[in-house]
Amino acid sequence: SILSLLLLTSVSSGFAIYRDRSQHVAASQQMIIQKQQAELTSLKLQISPHFLFNTLNNLRWLVRTKSVDAEEAVLRLSEMMRYMIYQVDKGPVPLTREIGYLKHYVDLQTMRLSPNNRVSLDFDADNPWALVEPLLFVHFVENAFKHGLHPDDEAWIAIRLTLRDGVLRFQTQNRVFSQP
Repeated sequence: SILSLLLLTSVSSGFAIYRDRSQHVAASQQMIIQKQQAELTSLKLQISPHFLFNTLNNLRWLVRTKSVDAEEAVLRLSEMMRYMIYQVDKGPVPLTREIGYLKHYVDLQTMRLSPNNRVSLDFDADNPWALVEPLLFVHFVENAFKHGLHPDDEAWIAIRLTLRDGVLRFQTQNRVFSQP
């Protein structure tokens, strides 16, 4: 009887320890996931200060010259900021929203291009409502503008996004300039 009680106590203690350990591991994994989600959200919220300052300077120039494009540029920047602030932490968005964001970004960037710089956009999706993570592509486009343009030499950027039969392909290309 004592041996049975001892065996029963040992087995129940083992189950309790196993359950506690499993709960601890699950809680630890949940904390890691939450930390990674917070880091991803933080990364998505980052906007290149260089882009923002250039855009504001371009807007200032448009306003100063009383250009009819000033109002549209302000609206594009406003839409981009709203998308970045309110959509990032809500999860996947329709591909059309992400493409709209990229178009606004490119439109604002092209305001400052010299005549010898060209940008081409090609978006082709058989399901424009497919879901993607917000701000998934903008860092690639941002790098193409940052490293692929030159004020004096001919330069080009090609951006292509296709979605066919559930396969998404995204590509940016630009000319490479040697560093002085």
